[in-house]
Amino acid sequence: MAKQVQGQFNAPAKIGDQIVATLTQSEIAQLLDALFDILPSEIRSRELAPLQAETRQKMQQILAPLKSSGLPEISQAAPICHAKLAQTWAELWQVWDEIIWEATEEESRYLQQDISWETADFDSNAFIQDLEEVAASMQSLLQVAFYGKFSPDRGFAPALLEAETDISGTLPEWIKPVTEFSLDIHLTTCLLRWEWLTVLSEGKDAFHFARRIRQWEEQFSRIRLEDKTVLTFLKQLSETNQEVVIAGLAKNKESPLWKQSLASPNSYWRHFYLAVSKQ
Repeated sequence: MAKQVQGQFNAPAKIGDQIVATLTQSEIAQLLDALFDILPSEIRSRELAPLQAETRQKMQQILAPLKSSGLPEISQAAPICHAKLAQTWAELWQVWDEIIWEATEEESRYLQQDISWETADFDSNAFIQDLEEVAASMQSLLQVAFYGKFSPDRGFAPALLEAETDISGTLPEWIKPVTEFSLDIHLTTCLLRWEWLTVLSEGKDAFHFARRIRQWEEQFSRIRLEDKTVLTFLKQLSETNQEVVIAGLAKNKESPLWKQSLASPNSYWRHFYLAVSKQ
């Protein structure tokens, strides 16, 4: 008899189960982005507490670098359909490509020449600021684009490396060589966040992320990340992730990849290593 009563009054399906059964993976990703974006950090911590230790740690790793830092994150505007977001993402990359194309032209607006017979200069500041505006708009879509596999999905580091190569290889000889492209906050943030999400999706640890960034720095010949943005990003990692990075740096500090960076007094890797090691 008890079994009959139990069968007649089954407990309603949990909301989580209904969501998983009803929505697509990309729709679930959008939902989570919207929910976590409006939750204050103290409520996030409280809601994560009942989870199993391993699950809670994984969630903390995901949320740690996305703490408020004065930078725009996921937009709090009204929900927009998935297709519209994908279209906006593609349009922003098209603007990006147009800026790169303009920079490679012989009559580019980024060329400065006060007197016709003098050697022209490439205005790298104006070029980077144009890309910075695009990156500022991309930043609010970045997580949705990553998990939704929006096209293009090449990442910011390879896109910047390609831009560096194209510009250096196509500018005519009568233009002074470009010595450095100093990225600003939004470009650096987009690059870091995309690489972080890539590492998480691959199931790798925080030191693997640090090594990826260091390897990209080695591949760049003229591009330089914004120092304070990188340092802030690293310090916003969870305590566990910071310890993983420090342990990796300590173990590999004499390797060719890390030795110079950890020895340079102006390196954000050195500042991070010393600051966290003291703690």
